[in-house]
Amino acid sequence: MPVQAITVQRIKARTEASGAKLWAHPTWKGIGSGPLMGFDFAHAPFYPRQGTPVQGDLLVDIARKSNGVFQIPTAQANTPRFVGGGIEWSGLASTAQGTVGVETGSGAALDIATGGNQYFLLCLYVRLPDTTAWPLVNGSITPWIDFSTPGISSTYQNSPSLIAIGPWPNASNRRVAFIRQTTAAGAAVTSYVLLPTYPAGEFAQIAYYRTASGATVHVRTASTGILGGTDVVGAENALDLTNVVAKIGPRSAFSNLATSSIKTLYAGMRQYTIFIENLRLTGRDPAAVLDADWNFMQQRIAAGDINPAAA
Repeated sequence: MPVQAITVQRIKARTEASGAKLWAHPTWKGIGSGPLMGFDFAHAPFYPRQGTPVQGDLLVDIARKSNGVFQIPTAQANTPRFVGGGIEWSGLASTAQGTVGVETGSGAALDIATGGNQYFLLCLYVRLPDTTAWPLVNGSITPWIDFSTPGISSTYQNSPSLIAIGPWPNASNRRVAFIRQTTAAGAAVTSYVLLPTYPAGEFAQIAYYRTASGATVHVRTASTGILGGTDVVGAENALDLTNVVAKIGPRSAFSNLATSSIKTLYAGMRQYTIFIENLRLTGRDPAAVLDADWNFMQQRIAAGDINPAAA
């Protein structure tokens, strides 16, 4: 696939009546209906609270298709932090899984599964946990994002799902897991990116993309550069994804906050921006999109829009 040139520039802000700045996503400019969902915690038009989230707070979809809503039960009130333009899931009570986080409307997964090859790009930006927050212990995936059906018990193991991405604790190494469901509930392809020299506390671009050339997993930080690789494209998802939603933060059924290592992992990291694109519709080169978007995010950090170093 030829690389499409992408101009990365800071889009001129439009001042609304409230005085808030509305930012366009430069890598989405002029590509039609391909952007399916996007969230940006750092700007008030997309996250109006700009502070500690409370139950029912809105997270506006940049693509204007499927907003998210914060789920902050009473036991977790006033605990997640808004800092440096991101959400840090710190101070959470030791409760059962899937009770806190952001849950979006449905539509993005179904769009990918409908009308042809299931080619898509999912990208998210996080500040990685420090070494004490990511202990070398055995566990299971602790998702930053999990596309599955609504409810606190739904996962790719028992219901329709698109993909889950997050740390998978292990006694011998730190690694990011990417789990894409395929032909049935419980059937999935799991890929990993190992972080042999762990970039503790760094701003990271985490991405998965599936094209005719294969399925690629990708982690990028300033110190490591791009880590990951490409595997075979694999079987397409054969389940009905009509009701699949995105669960951001500890909203996943895998996120059992009663487990101390999982609770610590969430407390040690932050989430900033997330987007998903239907590559079948846009026809774009995902590697070029990611490179352009990384450069744009570095501009935002330099401008102070996002500050991973904020305490």
